[in-house]
Amino acid sequence: MNQPKRGETIVIQLMLGCSLVLGVFPPLLMFLLTRKKNHFYREASRKALNFHLTIFPFFLLSYFMPSWYKYVTYGILGIELIFILNVMIRIALRKSHSYPIAITYIKNKEMI
Repeated sequence: MNQPKRGETIVIQLMLGCSLVLGVFPPLLMFLLTRKKNHFYREASRKALNFHLTIFPFFLLSYFMPSWYKYVTYGILGIELIFILNVMIRIALRKSHSYPIAITYIKNKEMI
């Protein structure tokens, strides 16, 4: 696989930064728009989407749990922040990246 261009890495970093605030929507949008056009965008957004789909149920459950559970939600937000910042740095350094707790909901086309 070719090394991504500088502009491609910046777009992925912007998508990841937006996903800190908007959750699953930026990776979903990028995946749907670029899955057939750009391999680098497809793989980065697929990994981010799998990660966000893995942690999304915890945030959904937080609305139905007692008030003390909000502290657990803050911990999950902290972990999410650390993982996403780590991936943003690895992308800037053009190294391979992965999310350690992501369940693979959307598989890689090459794996099928």
